[in-house]
Parts: sequence; structure tokens; C-alpha cells
Amino acid sequence: MHYAEVPEYADRLAKFTWLTALAPGASSFWTRFESVPANERHDWVNLTDGSFETLPIALCSSGKEAQGDVAVQQHAAGAKTNCDTYVYSFSREELAARVKHLIATYDRARREMHERGVSLSDATANDEIESIKWHTTLKQSAKNNELIEFEDARIRPVLYRPFQQLWMYEDHRILARAKTVCAMFPRDRAYPPPPQHVGLNANQPSHLQLPRNDAPARSLFRRHEPADSSPPAPHTILITGTSNMPFQALAATLLPDLAMIKGSQQTRVLPRRTQAS
Repeated sequence: MHYAEVPEYADRLAKFTWLTALAPGASSFWTRFESVPANERHDWVNLTDGSFETLPIALCSSGKEAQGDVAVQQHAAGAKTNCDTYVYSFSREELAARVKHLIATYDRARREMHERGVSLSDATANDEIESIKWHTTLKQSAKNNELIEFEDARIRPVLYRPFQQLWMYEDHRILARAKTVCAMFPRDRAYPPPPQHVGLNANQPSHLQLPRNDAPARSLFRRHEPADSSPPAPHTILITGTSNMPFQALAATLLPDLAMIKGSQQTRVLPRRTQAS
């Protein structure tokens, strides 16, 4: 690879003179070009000293073989529900009613399949969208004849977007992909409840709807002091996944949604631990 560069700060006449001397056949043609060296990997732009290749470890590996020399062995993507409308809410009471309705609709379809011989595709047709959205996980649960019953203890606070806490119903027979990250945030820990939302119209259109809350108001910026002896909430670092967008990071003590940092990016959760822990 060879290149030639017009002199810096050259005026119009100087540039034309330089181009004339650069024309093929000119006596100074080859003297104007410089060779661009390539490294052993045949890179000829953005050359480095190669020290990156000798770094001892990477931050983490997102593949199934996430073992070996990495700084973080345990990490996971944020919670993916594939049915946010039905399992998230500003109101704990409203979420409970909504999930009970979803489970009742699911159970009716499950019994139609296993007691009346209705096909999976017919029993799980998305024609009751106000009650349920059938996705792969729910369909597999129905196919496996999983009996799902509502449990109030499965309702937990989560971080849906930056500085926006909601209630979520955690049941891995319903959620699309959340088991690994939920294990990093056990439900028996002392988590701050979502703050009370004031001045929002409960009738305004929203896919989460009803911004009411049964928990006392609490600032997101004030340290939460648990009222009981529950173990403290885990401390984690949330980072954006691989994408062509700028890297971002947040610290959190709540289970995050997959799109918590930014809707178009996946959120990855890294536990924050000292070497002793």
C-alpha cells in the first residue's frame, strides 16, 4: 500500500502544482508516495503496538462457553418478558388483578388442550389480547401441562427504565427469559418499593396503565433502610450490550428490564463484588 498526501495548509496554486508533479510519468512521481507498513495481521490502518493482544483477561464472555480467563464469570442479560403489558405495572394491586386474569385465561387454554384435545395453535391463538399474549414460553408451559397459580410473593419491584421503578410478577413459566438474572436478585432481599406517582392521570393511555401505587412514597435518591432483617439487596453494575451505540453504565440494586438502560440496547448485569466476597 502506498499513499501521497497534499501538503498541509497549501493554497490553491500549490495544490495544483503538487498534483501536476504527481501525474504518472513525472520524474518525481514515485518520490511523492510513501509506503504504508502492514503488521503481521495485515492491518494497515489504525495500527497499534500490539499490546492489546497480550492483555491477560477480558471483562466477560457472553457465549455459552463463558469460562476461562475473564474478569466477570457471573453475568446475565436483563429480564425479558415478551409480555410487558401483563406483568409490569405502577400499581401492585392492579398488577395482581391483571396477572390473575392472565393465569385464568392460560388455564382455560391449557385444559382445552389436555382435556378436550384442542390443538396448541388453536388453544393459544392471540384472539384475547386484552387478557393474554401467547409467546414461546407460555405456549411451552401450556404444552407441558404446567399448572400455574397466582402467588402474591412473586410480585417484586424492578427497574424498568433509568430511575423508573415498577412492580413485576416473576414466574418463569410466564416470562420469556429472566431466570438467570432473577437468581442474581433473590426475592427475599430488602428492596425499596417503587415510589408513589403523583399527578398522573390514571385514565391516560399507556401500555402499563394505572400509575397508582400501594407503597409509601420514597425517593429514588435516598438510601433505603429495610424495615426488617432481610439480607441487603445485591449491588450490580449494568452495562449496555454489544451494539453500534455509545457504551453506557449504571449502578443498581434492583432487577433490571432487558431494555432498562436504553430501549434499543440490551442491558447486561454484572455483580459488584470485592475480591474477598
